[in-house]
Amino acid sequence: MGRKISRREFVGATAGVAAATYFGGVTRAFSRVGGGGNPTVPPHRLGVQQFSVRDATARLGIASSTRLGVAPTMGHLGGPDYPEDPTDLGPLVPLPGGFAEVFGYLASVDVEGFEFFQSTQNVNELGRQPTAAEIRSYLDNAGLKAQGTHQFGPGNLDVTTGNLTASGENLFTFLQTLGMKTMGFSGNLSNLSTLGNSVNPVTGAITYGFADRAAHVNRIGEILRDRDVQYFFHPEQDNYRFFADPAHPELDTVHRIQWVMANTDPKLFGWQIDVLHNWSGRVRFLNATTHQPDISVWALAQAEQKRVMGWHIKDGFRNTAQTGTWTGGPPESGGSPYFQTFLRTPTFTDAVVSGEGDLGAGPGPGHPNADPDEPGFKYLFENLKGQNQRNYIIESDSGPGPTTGPNADPGRSLRHAKASAAALLAWRQNKP
Repeated sequence: MGRKISRREFVGATAGVAAATYFGGVTRAFSRVGGGGNPTVPPHRLGVQQFSVRDATARLGIASSTRLGVAPTMGHLGGPDYPEDPTDLGPLVPLPGGFAEVFGYLASVDVEGFEFFQSTQNVNELGRQPTAAEIRSYLDNAGLKAQGTHQFGPGNLDVTTGNLTASGENLFTFLQTLGMKTMGFSGNLSNLSTLGNSVNPVTGAITYGFADRAAHVNRIGEILRDRDVQYFFHPEQDNYRFFADPAHPELDTVHRIQWVMANTDPKLFGWQIDVLHNWSGRVRFLNATTHQPDISVWALAQAEQKRVMGWHIKDGFRNTAQTGTWTGGPPESGGSPYFQTFLRTPTFTDAVVSGEGDLGAGPGPGHPNADPDEPGFKYLFENLKGQNQRNYIIESDSGPGPTTGPNADPGRSLRHAKASAAALLAWRQNKP
């Protein structure tokens, strides 16, 4: 692994000395504490999910813009007092783009890992997409580690042989070249609401239900374990729906995620907890009798503590207009359970920095709408036992800002990553 690129080296290689001011050190609002306790988030375990900065990896970089004679994308990456001072967005500077520059920028703001959801960038960076070896070189040059991917779904298993498909083997080789020790997928274990499979009467194509899919992911977990890679699941909100299986009416009051946890091997199939998605699912799919949430995500995480291998640190403010649904009840209304953006000033919409929303802070002063089941990021991280080598991945679905118009803010996603890293790294165990 190459050494971490310095701020001076990154600026010199990309934006030039005039852009150096946009680094601004660690922001005042999230400055490092002087001592007293171990860090809540181990620095070497802190990363960023690519989806949060997907606009940055997809745009043309500074160096390539210069080479091609086009103007680079300009934006604000946050000054030293951001976000405490919401007007301190820093100077207008050229924005990093493509894998190499984004990795260099993230390393310069104390991020040490990167989790992928795809392996493509702006094609004009190279005139083609990068090879795995090239992406690995970008990681190494910046001093980052590939913390994992969401590309390795159960479709990579050949269910007739019990081995990976040819495309699965190719994908594994690509990802292994990046140095990943975890591989997984997000979404649903099955798109059905039943344990059994569905067969298309015309084509014979099988859509697998939960029972077979549970066996499939256990098998993939075995294959990857034998290659020194941990397999994992990143469940999103639909996993909190109830079953609707005429063959198994006893599952009518069982949330799908409960069944998955009870019927897969925690040693083979890890759980990466996306805080926003899991606690959103809890308030979306309600008890048919009480019309209230009837599952504690925190209790489930404690019961499955040895399975939990990482966090997606995704913050938001509770949308009090949202109402959930229940079996036989009215449809959901009011929008999503949480807002990932808010008005930082009366005219400035910004992404919620990790730790400042209702999910990040938990119930307490200034957060009257926080879910009492979700005690805040710091408490979660410090009090969930089990593995001591979890990954901590910064993410916001709303990381990218508008790129055009009067409210254009193309620097938002990288600014969010910078401020979130500073906030999380400032926490110390047993300290407020």
